[in-house]
Amino acid sequence: MFSLEDILSGKIVTKYESSLKCLEEMIGDKLYTSDGLIAIFSQPEVGKTLTAIQESAWMMTKGYNVLFIGTEGNEASMMGKWLPKFKERFGDFKGTLYLERRKTLESLFEFLGFKIFLDYKGKVKEKKGGKKEFSGKTEFRVVERIPSRLEEIVKNKKINFIVLDSITAPMKGRFYGSQQDNPAKAGAMALILSELIRMQDEYDCAVLITVHESFNPANPYEGIGRATGGINLYHFCKRIFYIDRRDATAEKNYRRIWVIRSEDIVAGSRATAVKINDLGIHCLPEKEVQERFTKGELEKMRRLREE
Repeated sequence: MFSLEDILSGKIVTKYESSLKCLEEMIGDKLYTSDGLIAIFSQPEVGKTLTAIQESAWMMTKGYNVLFIGTEGNEASMMGKWLPKFKERFGDFKGTLYLERRKTLESLFEFLGFKIFLDYKGKVKEKKGGKKEFSGKTEFRVVERIPSRLEEIVKNKKINFIVLDSITAPMKGRFYGSQQDNPAKAGAMALILSELIRMQDEYDCAVLITVHESFNPANPYEGIGRATGGINLYHFCKRIFYIDRRDATAEKNYRRIWVIRSEDIVAGSRATAVKINDLGIHCLPEKEVQERFTKGELEKMRRLREE
């Protein structure tokens, strides 16, 4: 039990700084805490994994140990390319990084400490262009609780920062097409997120999750998509950021980062911009940030802040 004095003193929660100070300026706090999951989402090849690797490198320069759980492939190659650059930029690594690769949902759950049952029941129809149409559902349930390799590593290696890149890929491999939002998928998502929160509660670490973006098919012209994962992702992740880029050739090295969820901030009412170069992702001066947004976008953010 915590007293009022404990809460007000801030001693209950451990906070961790980000390499991207512009994000912290937007929310008025250090980005990472031991009291809530952080998620970033975007379309492919916009910069989720690069952001995760940069933040991991930054944590190591501060003396923190990092567990990076990769589910999509190419993590080791990207780290081999970028970690030396981040060491040059941020300084020597005083902490250690551990890479765990889990490509299937079954393997990921086994790492978390669960043997699960997954079985697709339904028809699969072949369509033109090699696409498949699924008309059934995937059944999901926990068969057995087993020793958690995740907890073993976090405890024994004294992990301060956990990255899951991404939570979406193994889900897509087992929950198909129109069933993406079914109850079984929601249950699987909730169980993964709950285990990550348990690690925070038990071991005082921060957690960053990357997520794919999905658009509302009823409104393909809406400006900002949603993170794949349904209501559970928005329920469990207390801070959520969306990364996008404009189509213009002159903007190819720039990204905009929108606040989708954070304490006392209206979704989409605040955003910043960053630039990617040979040494990673960098915050921009305010004048250059403003140039990354259209007049309409700036006006919409102003209205949302005033509501």
